[in-house]
Amino acid sequence: DSQGPLFDVFTAIEEQATRDAISAGNTISSDNAISTGDAVSANKAIHIVDPWPRESFDTRLPGDGARIAGTVSRYRNVEPAAAGARAPQSGGTQ
Repeated sequence: DSQGPLFDVFTAIEEQATRDAISAGNTISSDNAISTGDAVSANKAIHIVDPWPRESFDTRLPGDGARIAGTVSRYRNVEPAAAGARAPQSGGTQ
């Protein structure tokens, strides 16, 4: 007795995710730093300062919009190579 095809799809995805998690060893174990029974190591791991520099969170990257737009335009307007044609070699002299 099924509740519909969408229910079957979600059930299959959930079952596969559970199998993947179990096979990857995502369980609580004594050799894991953040696990039951090792509160000191868990507290040390929780209080580690974020290793990423503050500047790395700035997503406003400088760029030249006109140059990028020209590159995209040239990329879109390239004709596909004929069958058997060789691509030009990059670097060096020919």
